[in-house]
Amino acid sequence: MSHGGATGPRQRSIDELAGSYKGVALGDPKSAAIRAFGKPAATTGPSTPLGSDFYDGGPLIQRNPHGYAKRPDLLRYENVAFLSTPTRSGIHSIVISDPRATTQRGVGIGDPLSRAKHAYPTLRCFKADDTFESPSPAHCSGKLADGRYIWFGNDPIRIIALSPTSMG
Repeated sequence: MSHGGATGPRQRSIDELAGSYKGVALGDPKSAAIRAFGKPAATTGPSTPLGSDFYDGGPLIQRNPHGYAKRPDLLRYENVAFLSTPTRSGIHSIVISDPRATTQRGVGIGDPLSRAKHAYPTLRCFKADDTFESPSPAHCSGKLADGRYIWFGNDPIRIIALSPTSMG
């Protein structure tokens, strides 16, 4: 079955409560992402997957772990990007654009934003804001559990992000 322009079946590869994508979880060392996905295609640029940027619906805020003031390590791949620090925090942001990825509740890339709000009723949703001072894409975000936040960006959804802290 093709969905949202995907070329294969959808996969529940995002475990939002575990904070993981294809087995790489928040808190893992960056070596876990490299083992799973190989050498990153880029380590500079926006903290979004390759071919994506903020206007595709990336999170408004990606906070560093408490007490870490340096620039985090960025690992960018075709369908996912990871932010990581060398501290015990490890990976602290996972940004996904994989057209086949879905959450455990079945919300995925290409779905209408309203589906995320229906599946996760505690999320706060916002329409796109195209003001010159602070353009932001439509998005829904919020807390799922202690240390687990999710972000659905754009309508239809083009980005799903996971973090231990609020992203919007």
